[in-house]
Amino acid sequence: MLRPVLPEAAQRESFARLCAEHQGDWGDFWTEIDRQAGTSATERLRVLGQLYCLTLNNEPVVSALLAAETEPPLRSTADLAARGYYDAPDGRR
Repeated sequence: MLRPVLPEAAQRESFARLCAEHQGDWGDFWTEIDRQAGTSATERLRVLGQLYCLTLNNEPVVSALLAAETEPPLRSTADLAARGYYDAPDGRR
């Protein structure tokens, strides 16, 4: 799940450690992630989290969305509605 943003194993381990350390204090968690990984990575991690939550951890769907929506990249799940993902093509639901 984290590999697109945190390609190195040490980065992912640090993320997991911070997640465990800041359980229930997500403001401090994201502040520390931003400090360690940078604002760009933090924003991308937040979007990944939103997409995985929205899709019930469906990695193929998240990967397809990220691949399809590169320019400009998704910045939040609200971008999905703005880009027409609220309606299935050909009327299918």
